[in-house]
Amino acid sequence: MTERRVSVSIRKRTLIIIVFSMLLFLGGVSVLSGRLVMESFIKLEEDSISGNAARAENMLLREAEGLLWVNRDWSFWDDTYAYMDDLNEDYVRINLQPETLETLHLSAMVFLTPEGEVRSAAPSPSEGGAAFMEWIRSNGAIVASRSGYEGFSGFFLLEGRLFMVSGAPILRSDGTGPSKGVLLFAREVGAEEAESLSRSILLPLKIHRAESTLPAELGGILASMESTGVSFLSRPLSSEVISGFSLLRDLRGTPAALIEITSRRDIFLQGKKTVLQFFLWLTLFGGFLTALILFLLKKTVTDRLENTRAILERIASSGRVGERMPLSGSDEVTSLSGSINSMLSSLERLVENIPDPLFLSDNGCIVHANREARSVLKTGNHVPEGKRLSSFLTEEKSGPAPGDTSPIFEGKLIPPGGPEIPVEIHRQSFLLGERTLTLSVARDISARKELEDSLRRMAYFDDKTGLPNRTRFLMLADEAIRSGETFAVALLDMDRFRLINDMIGPAKGDDLLREFSRRIQGVLSPGDVVARVEGDAFGIILRKRGAWEETSPVLTQVKKEVMTPLFVDGQTIFPSVSMGVLPEAHKCVSATAVLAKAEVALLRAKGRGLGQIALSREDEAAGSRDILTAEGQLRKALEQGELILHYQPIVRMGTKRTEGFEALVRWRHPDRGLIPPGEFIPLAEETGLITEIDCWTAGQACGDIARFAALAGGGKQMKVSVNASARSILEGDYCARLAAEKKAAGISPRLLTVEITEGVLIGSPAAAATSLETLRKEGISVALDDFGTGYSSLQYLSRLPIDRLKIDGSFIRRLFTGDGDRRLVKGILTLASDLGMETVAVCIEREDEYLWTLEQGATYGQGYFFGHPRPFEEAVLSLLPEQPLI
Repeated sequence: MTERRVSVSIRKRTLIIIVFSMLLFLGGVSVLSGRLVMESFIKLEEDSISGNAARAENMLLREAEGLLWVNRDWSFWDDTYAYMDDLNEDYVRINLQPETLETLHLSAMVFLTPEGEVRSAAPSPSEGGAAFMEWIRSNGAIVASRSGYEGFSGFFLLEGRLFMVSGAPILRSDGTGPSKGVLLFAREVGAEEAESLSRSILLPLKIHRAESTLPAELGGILASMESTGVSFLSRPLSSEVISGFSLLRDLRGTPAALIEITSRRDIFLQGKKTVLQFFLWLTLFGGFLTALILFLLKKTVTDRLENTRAILERIASSGRVGERMPLSGSDEVTSLSGSINSMLSSLERLVENIPDPLFLSDNGCIVHANREARSVLKTGNHVPEGKRLSSFLTEEKSGPAPGDTSPIFEGKLIPPGGPEIPVEIHRQSFLLGERTLTLSVARDISARKELEDSLRRMAYFDDKTGLPNRTRFLMLADEAIRSGETFAVALLDMDRFRLINDMIGPAKGDDLLREFSRRIQGVLSPGDVVARVEGDAFGIILRKRGAWEETSPVLTQVKKEVMTPLFVDGQTIFPSVSMGVLPEAHKCVSATAVLAKAEVALLRAKGRGLGQIALSREDEAAGSRDILTAEGQLRKALEQGELILHYQPIVRMGTKRTEGFEALVRWRHPDRGLIPPGEFIPLAEETGLITEIDCWTAGQACGDIARFAALAGGGKQMKVSVNASARSILEGDYCARLAAEKKAAGISPRLLTVEITEGVLIGSPAAAATSLETLRKEGISVALDDFGTGYSSLQYLSRLPIDRLKIDGSFIRRLFTGDGDRRLVKGILTLASDLGMETVAVCIEREDEYLWTLEQGATYGQGYFFGHPRPFEEAVLSLLPEQPLI
């Protein structure tokens, strides 16, 4: 009878617990799920309508930004720049007409002086434009003060009218100043803009101006958004309609307008329907599941099972895998107990034979340790029972991150008196009786860590210099952008490094790269980064310095250190480095955009000559993607005659008498105006167009020489030097074409000089000798340009037909910054004198430079001190009154 009462008691308790739990579960799940689901649908509905309101606001803001771009297109226009000075009537007639404002959808176009006074304005075709003009005449100074180099855009509420306003400084087309004032565009925002936005987002939209006459309900919404600081708000109008509001602020940060979006509450209604269906299905499923569980328990719960449970609890209370269940009888429960014992034995053997240290712990204290764990801890067969597991096994993190369900961690195994072992900890908690035990397996990952470190270095670091590579450089730049940190980027390229490498060999070249990296690192601050992005190019990230004024001293010192002469294998090498600098790189959207802008700036720096620095410009925002477009424009320029020649005088040093000219090519771009060669010659060299440009230059120069003779009369003649690239001299038929152009123009060959660089001699001396001999046979002189920046060309001077040396301008600019450059220039002049060659000192800009080079015996001089490059007609008019040009 006792056994029967126990059985009945278990059944009753089980019945009560299951029924109560199921009812509680069903009720709780129904209520909580319904509430959570409805809250989710409501939140989704609010997010949707707020998102639509935000999208409408963003479309208005993008429209304002677009207005600024149109504004900048006008303000960065040379004609506009000139108009601020002379108020040219042609400019007004062509541009400042009511049709212009209608085309641009403007209410007003105002030209302000730097002090904010109205200089001029286009006639306004609307009443709103007149109101804006009346206001700007009194408040122009406030608006003008907001315009920096980038300009500004936004909204402005004036006497019940909402205006979209943009302002940009009036500068030259190349972005230089000084600023002539500010050009303002104003567009009244009304029903037309609201209707356009409504069509774009496919929802009804209204724009309410934030004025005192705003209805009370909308005024309350506006006040609520102002007090809470939120930008977007939603408010149900009924069970079927909801409205979303976005607060549009003006340029002063005060409310300008309230954007209202209205939508049906389809999401809310669908949520109510979903909750009802879920509750019905859950009720049916819960009733079925409860009946099934009760039926199964009725058939299976016995006194023997209760007794078995008690025995298992007793085994579990020990917490040891070596414990066993007693066996008695021959029924199913006994068979189950035997199976449990067999399972425990298998588990014990498995635990002991695992090749990794394994620990079983209870509340952080060790209950069992396998053979490998005891061996590592040097405890023999003794289990360190009761000791804290954390004293032997530590984790790098206390637990999984939010959302991380992985039971695997990394940590360290700390043997007594031995070195720490990096391990991967596999941890799993389980319930054994009433105790929660934790199984921890520590797998040695020392070899994997070493491999990971090696792979990391291979992936992110340069194997020659040990510096971060291009991938790591981009990662660091991206991290800096995401963190909002202020930083600047510089891209350095070693000028003519390939020639150095060919001269001293790859091994020595790698040593030089390491030396360059050491010099750069020696200048930078601890937080700065230098990386080898490719070949002989290095990238620098200057942290916490964005403006050019902050980065200039560091980069100047870097350049000075890198360009310090080196002594390699008995030869003195004078390194040169070009830099492309991107100040305020943190304003870019990605690291690839940063690198692209820096690469374009570097390309422009190298086009100016050796050792130059160029800053990234705003119009290069498209980066290297613009190169293909620029190439097409350059080809078009060749075809349509957009290239022109300017002539810079070359004078005899003793008399300052003009002896000839250097022909310098310019690109007369239809939109950008006159473009100097430093901005397109590198592109021409990269794309192969340089040969065509060189041949065009030669033909144009020959024609101008003939024209000059006809204009001057009296036997006066003009010598002209033309530049020829290495590709033209070594690969093309330039020499033959030059001879043909000379013959066609009917001029004397002694009036022509071809200027080549040292790269022609060093790159392919045999081919260079053949081409130069061809020029010599034609009677054409040869000048070696940029002399002194090469590394092995001296051996060719006495063997090749070179008539004149042009000393590189970088040496002239540094004559009075140190003794090294003066000694070098003296050496070049002495060498040229011994070889019977004439010399030209270029880039002379000051009188002290002229007097010093004159004293040292330079034959000719060239530079701004004597004259700037000018078009042919101006050069002729300015020089004809002088002595005859020969």
